[in-house]
Amino acid sequence: STTASAGPPAHSVLIKNLAFDATESDVKGALEGCGEVESVHIRVNKSGRSRGMATAVFATAAGLEAALALDGTLMLFERALTLTTQGAAQDLAKQAEAEAKPAKPPTTYEPKWPMHPTTVFVSGLGPEETDEALRARFDPSCGKVHVARLLRDKKTGGSKGSGLVQFETEEAKDAALATSAEPGSDG
Repeated sequence: STTASAGPPAHSVLIKNLAFDATESDVKGALEGCGEVESVHIRVNKSGRSRGMATAVFATAAGLEAALALDGTLMLFERALTLTTQGAAQDLAKQAEAEAKPAKPPTTYEPKWPMHPTTVFVSGLGPEETDEALRARFDPSCGKVHVARLLRDKKTGGSKGSGLVQFETEEAKDAALATSAEPGSDG
């Protein structure tokens, strides 16, 4: 939690019953007869749509009092607005805290075992297959295998019937792919 050194503005009012399409300039225009409005903040939900509420900050206490006197009688888009000081300071404090938080960096997917140009996907493996047996299918007949891993079910730990084999060279990978394309091959 962050603490503001100056605290929330003393002359703030919470406005309720706003039309969802009301803008900050619409609210400022409706309040202009009360006194100088320093700022208006429309509350929005996570998708950015108005929640039908706003907070306005007046330059003076007289402006705030004039606005509060219009509670229930100030009209905007044919709606009677409710004006109160209750919750206005908290709304502005939440807004300031949200603006002070650093933006979350975009998330990127980092696989635990990244694909490599010499990696091939192997399917049609039996449930009894092991990493060692998968390696033995290709090493040394096709070339040197760097690593061979079965894809496993997270809950049971059993083989999913497929795996990844990373070869030391492009030639070994090409030999493995040629072998699997031959009629009668089981790989």
